[in-house]
Amino acid sequence: MTDHAEDGTRRLSRRARLNALPPNVRGALWMIGAASMFALMTVVGKILGATFDPLQITWAVQVVALVIVVPVALAAGRPLLPRGRRVMHVVRALCGYSGFICFLIAIQFLPLADAVSLSFATPLFMVVWAALFLGESVRWRRATATAIGFVGVVVMMRPGQAAIEPAALVAILGAMFGATAMTLIKRLTVHDDNVTLMASFAIVAGIAGVGPALWVWQMPGWSDLPWLAAIGLGGVAGQYMLIRAYRAGEASVVAPFDYSRLILSTILGYLVFREVPDLWTGVGAAIIIASTFYIARREARRGIAPAVTPGGGVNP
Repeated sequence: MTDHAEDGTRRLSRRARLNALPPNVRGALWMIGAASMFALMTVVGKILGATFDPLQITWAVQVVALVIVVPVALAAGRPLLPRGRRVMHVVRALCGYSGFICFLIAIQFLPLADAVSLSFATPLFMVVWAALFLGESVRWRRATATAIGFVGVVVMMRPGQAAIEPAALVAILGAMFGATAMTLIKRLTVHDDNVTLMASFAIVAGIAGVGPALWVWQMPGWSDLPWLAAIGLGGVAGQYMLIRAYRAGEASVVAPFDYSRLILSTILGYLVFREVPDLWTGVGAAIIIASTFYIARREARRGIAPAVTPGGGVNP
């Protein structure tokens, strides 16, 4: 009993120390934690991709999410697919599901740093989608920053150096899917909380992914199960930490810490796969990050939720 009491006291002490930190510091720490989870998911996804099809990996992620998130939503009395917005929830989930598949395909053929950098183009597409489909006015500063961001995407495509890498086009397609999902989320959060959003995504993507997963199915061995469980748990943990980050601190302060995911992915890419980013990756990533950071700051000053994606299109 004494040991259990001491463990409980230590946990309470750690929680008290965390809560004693300034809100923005807590938010930044949660965001770094989320970025770490998503970076590890990227590595595990690339390892699994050597054996399994992205369709099967994506479905495995949703199965883990279903087991964890749906019981939480039911226990909290949250609607799983709210009436009146079901079509929007379904479209959002299908776009997020498709975006994650594109990301898994991209990391099989691109260095992690390249794939993650291109995923940060999601906020750029969100600006375009908001103007085209939501009727939002895009002022010249945000339009200029968006255009500059797309210049960074073009730089990373290495024009004139060689044939454009098809996987880079797949990564950009994934960013477009992610932008569509996040644009819908901005509409859905007016009515639904994060538990409902996570549960609806897991349900729709889990159901939609059954057929494609069975089509490419390869029976996992016992040694594969921990990796499949790890990528699913990483997705749920990353989403949870992301939510805690935005609840704790100001969005304009917390959002830039998501860029630590690029640093972590670059380090892990070198340590695990011996990938070394080239000059084009560095320059293009710097342009994309600078433009999306500016857009996030501008939107925060105007009282708009910053155009950031959980995991840069990873399971949004």
